Amino acid sequence: MDDIIEMNYDEFLEKYGDVEVTFSSYYKYSFRYAAVLKNGNRIIVSVGGNSDDIYKLEVYNDDCHTIGWLQPTYGYVTDTGGVLIEEFVEN
Repeated sequence: MDDIIEMNYDEFLEKYGDVEVTFSSYYKYSFRYAAVLKNGNRIIVSVGGNSDDIYKLEVYNDDCHTIGWLQPTYGYVTDTGGVLIEEFVEN
């Protein structure tokens, strides 16, 4: 098994900032957005994290935004088999 590539926020945005993701779920003050990349891998980002953060963002069903616009607090990429291959966590 390969190691997970850990990225910082800037590295993640440089690589995936232009990727358009669609709102997929809400759980415990976090909005999750997801997309399938051209290579078949899946990317998921999370925005928010506490009750103050979630009021800054209006979210609608099937909402689409670029990752750079969303400014996520967490993000990860899984391969086509669902194995985690890249991630970042805001410090």
